[in-house]
Amino acid sequence: MWHLINNQIKIFIDPCLFAHKRDIYNQTSLVCMFKGYFEKLEPNLCGVDFYHAKYLEEKLSTSRVFLPDDEVTMIVEPPLNMLENVIEIPKEISEKVPDLKNLGDIYTEAISLAVEHKCAFFLTHMELNEKKVLELKEQHSLEVVSVEALKNKLEIFTQGFFNYYKFSSEGLYGIDNPALAHQMTDTFFQSVLSPWWHLVVTHKNYTDEIKERIRSFTHNRYVDILVSRDNVQFHKLQQHIDDVRTGKTDNTHPRFQSGVRYHLNYYFYLLFGALDHLAVLVNDLFEIGHEHPLEMSFNNYGNKKKYIKKIQGKSQELHDLVISSDFQEWLDVLRQIRDTSAHREMFALPTLLITTPQSQLSDEEIDAIIYKDHPPIDNEIKHLLSKEQIQNRIDLDRHDFRVSKMKKGLEQFAVVKDRNNKEVLIDPIARMTMDIENLNRLIETIATEHKKYKKMIK
Repeated sequence: MWHLINNQIKIFIDPCLFAHKRDIYNQTSLVCMFKGYFEKLEPNLCGVDFYHAKYLEEKLSTSRVFLPDDEVTMIVEPPLNMLENVIEIPKEISEKVPDLKNLGDIYTEAISLAVEHKCAFFLTHMELNEKKVLELKEQHSLEVVSVEALKNKLEIFTQGFFNYYKFSSEGLYGIDNPALAHQMTDTFFQSVLSPWWHLVVTHKNYTDEIKERIRSFTHNRYVDILVSRDNVQFHKLQQHIDDVRTGKTDNTHPRFQSGVRYHLNYYFYLLFGALDHLAVLVNDLFEIGHEHPLEMSFNNYGNKKKYIKKIQGKSQELHDLVISSDFQEWLDVLRQIRDTSAHREMFALPTLLITTPQSQLSDEEIDAIIYKDHPPIDNEIKHLLSKEQIQNRIDLDRHDFRVSKMKKGLEQFAVVKDRNNKEVLIDPIARMTMDIENLNRLIETIATEHKKYKKMIK
């Protein structure tokens, strides 16, 4: 499978980013420590290339932004084709401050170089116009990122090749699985979840069943949620790199979508299950004594309200969190996606496609285009296939042609119903950050309230 994976990522460094050594730590961690990490790996399955416009240093009145032995590709010639209107400094401002006009030209030149060299990311502290950032992504597959955002993406990228680098710990040598990497470096796991688990498993009054329940949540389910999230993001990143490599700026049929779909479905199973897992733990640790496992839930409707009412008798703060409108709305979206995938059709995360005249051509018109220079099946092997197999190939070719000629509306979306039963579009991948934040908030509240409860009943 590895020959299908894009194992090299290109990053263009804003020529102003490390000028005058204002950000020496990030320069060192990215260009020296991170690049040096790969030299210690065997086998080394992936790599990262940094690009810098050396000749622009003179225009910026800087010198030796990078050391001679830094592993950075130095560009010494201007771009062959300059992009237009990338950075626009308003005339009334540039006339008063001429240097700003010069700076705008330099950024336009640097971004043009990033596109020309097929870089996936443009690394900068500069807050570019949101419309221009979106245009660069849509028209050139170039994504503008901050240092912190890039570090996150690089960790996802290397982990996809079983290299568990974490900038917070300058590499995890000898780690051979992603779960352990998260257990060793994830801040929430280290500061909240692991101490809570240790408190329960060392308590003499809890049964082995309860201790196993919190152990499996902490060391299996929670880290698997993080790993499945990373796998979704890795396949999205692979698609981005592939689009840059192939020059596809409006890819309507991404080849990594099946990987995204597979891991995203598992992510939602784990995440939704985590909430029920925690509900059972609350019943255990707060000694609620609820006898109906299927009703142990944070969903505030139907028979499950009985369980939430019992939570109120043990912890008002936990009760208030789970019945809050924000939490219930988030939970309802998860329920809809999970129930669809588990009980009806598989959650597919489609791309929103818009028809065009070419995508609506007749079968005969499409056949005339795609089979102009060759038949659907080579004559040498045609006799080996049945009529049904040949027709199936033709139908697939027609479908792929129609999809390739459509216009992409949204990268990915899901249809859910809001509290007023109206259908709305959401982006499940963009919501992942909110998912983890809400899950962590719930865990931290349970852990904090559990400690208070144990003190209260002593």
